[in-house]
Amino acid sequence: LKELVALAQDTDLLYDGETLLEALTKREELCSTALDGGIAIPHPRRPLPYTVVEPILVIGLTGQGIGFGSPDGGLTDLFFMTCSQDDHHHQQRRPDRADAGVVQGDYLKNEAIIALAKLPSKQELLAKLIGSISAPIYGLTNALRGNLRKLVYILKTCNL
Repeated sequence: LKELVALAQDTDLLYDGETLLEALTKREELCSTALDGGIAIPHPRRPLPYTVVEPILVIGLTGQGIGFGSPDGGLTDLFFMTCSQDDHHHQQRRPDRADAGVVQGDYLKNEAIIALAKLPSKQELLAKLIGSISAPIYGLTNALRGNLRKLVYILKTCNL
């Protein structure tokens, strides 16, 4: 939570980091905001009108998961911290905008986060990698088979 708040402070959209951290901590003490699948959405229980300039969303991705009270007992590695100054924004958030994020210790701004969100899934990337690795091997195998077929054909025509 401290790292997410520190990142929020770097955006200049946060007036009072201590108040936000305290509100997030109190909310987590009530009940963890972790979900199944390694995701958590830490947020204050109520809007904080004098803490943020405008509604803020900070995304954090850890290199290794951490225990955050997930219902499935798993580790959490993806965090979406949000905070707003009024009830309207407290209950709604634009999914197409993130103000800042941290991925394995590297701070990212909105454009970089949006670009990361558009990347294919891990499974798609692995499938593409396997396809690109196996394609040349498949081609080589076919080329070698073709040469063997030609050799067999030549040997048959020579009656050997």
